[in-house]
Amino acid sequence: MRARSGFTMVELMVSLSIIGLLLAVVVAAVQRARATARNMQCLNNLKQLGIAAQACASTNGHFPANGYQAWADLWHALGNPQTKTFSVPLEHPSFLCPADGFSGGTEDNPGSRSYAMNAGTNFRRDDSERNGYALESKERHPADVSDGQSQTAMFSERLREGVRPPEESQPGYDPDPRRYLWWTEHEIPRTPGNEAAVARECETGRTSQWPSEYWGVDSPGHGYDHRLPPNRPACWNGDYLHAYTSDATVPASSNHGSSVNVLFIDGHASSISDGIDLGVWQAIGTINGGESVGEF
Repeated sequence: MRARSGFTMVELMVSLSIIGLLLAVVVAAVQRARATARNMQCLNNLKQLGIAAQACASTNGHFPANGYQAWADLWHALGNPQTKTFSVPLEHPSFLCPADGFSGGTEDNPGSRSYAMNAGTNFRRDDSERNGYALESKERHPADVSDGQSQTAMFSERLREGVRPPEESQPGYDPDPRRYLWWTEHEIPRTPGNEAAVARECETGRTSQWPSEYWGVDSPGHGYDHRLPPNRPACWNGDYLHAYTSDATVPASSNHGSSVNVLFIDGHASSISDGIDLGVWQAIGTINGGESVGEF
């Protein structure tokens, strides 16, 4: 009787299944490793911004906190030649998160940076009413931060956006509900104390991202805010014809899964879960609220 050679069909299918399973495990492990590396690089970027911000405070007596001028100060503190306020290159590695995945910019409008200043929880009104790190035209001094620099957010991630090309500015085009801002059904009066109502309207009364309107997180007084937890959609307050476009509800957002990276004023950076208690999230968003933050 001749000895059997080769594989039977069943054996071949079992072998291929095992190889496929092993490949799936390896690919998943490689993807996790890459995601971890991107997250670590993002945290390092924020730490570099923290070092630069503390250097600015030591040199100038105040933090870089007022939009375009702040980015120029940070650029110089990172060891680059001093430049005009509006000439800071966008593509500096410390300004971009490797996990962002943004591809919507153009040569004329390359989009925003990956990191935004903390605008607090109040409406973006006069600088005297702002309770976050970011300001529009004043200087932010260390003595302003009575809640403690280790308990107060300075920067966090905000998924990049750019001015949309016409073909991408039509109804139904929704590349990422967290990257571009939505209009809401109702406009809530921007009087102090109505911030929570505006945030609720953003969560329950969103209507459309069209017509598109650009929110520059780098602009003086803009940034992100702590009205909603991380990775929620962002909204204008009202519809396209009536919303006040110098203020919006703009949560922190990232592509790191269910978390965002946050830089605190003292220079340390942490990954914070989307599930963080809203009260704690809002507490670390204010510079002088006197809240008890505890563990997060």
